[in-house]
Amino acid sequence: MCGCKITNTVPVIRNFTLRDDLKAGDTIVNRSGRSRFILKSATPQGDGSYRSIFLFWLEIWNLKIICEYWNLTVNTDNVIIRMGYESVYDPTFVADVDKIAEKINAMADAVATLTKDTRIRDTLKIKRPIDDIYVNGDGMPVING
Repeated sequence: MCGCKITNTVPVIRNFTLRDDLKAGDTIVNRSGRSRFILKSATPQGDGSYRSIFLFWLEIWNLKIICEYWNLTVNTDNVIIRMGYESVYDPTFVADVDKIAEKINAMADAVATLTKDTRIRDTLKIKRPIDDIYVNGDGMPVING
């Protein structure tokens, strides 16, 4: 259960018919549908599994993190059945800190508008490739990588 008192349940996957035609540009999702991954390429490994590179899409910040994946199987609903992955350091990928700060401030303003208690009690951590994003004592977003 999250701080908002909503119980999160993991949906059951019922479709195990695997796609055998994954290609660059395809968007796949995790079983809850809350995380999206954009395939940059797809190299078949056999038995309906793939390996290569995808972008992990953090939509709330309009940020994409480059990751290498392997043993990926996806059903015909574009839901991930199995996958291993890790972030990839890429010096050509630079986060737009100003844009991230703008998005975080906009979210804080929206929370302030919707609630009486405007203090943000949670810290958001993104482990790869950005280690921490948080608001410091001066109310400024801080990004550690």
